[in-house]
Amino acid sequence: MRAAFVLDRYGTDAVLTSAMIQLLNAVVFAKFGAFKAVFWSFFGVRKRTDYEADSVRLTPVQVIGAGLVAALAFVLTLVGVVWLVTR
Repeated sequence: MRAAFVLDRYGTDAVLTSAMIQLLNAVVFAKFGAFKAVFWSFFGVRKRTDYEADSVRLTPVQVIGAGLVAALAFVLTLVGVVWLVTR
């Protein structure tokens, strides 16, 4: 059984089994999978297998929501950089 060591919030080592790692990856993908897909789409770099996997897992509402949030973050970053440079 494969295990990975991570640092928990109390600073002690915790052992995660492969089943726990798979569950953790599924939860993280459910929360941030749309942002990952939108991030790579902004760059125009996307593997076909990743695209096909995302098209099965993600709903259009998740992708649109993540796209709007990412676009807003991008615009605010540009505005902040311009503000810092011209200040």
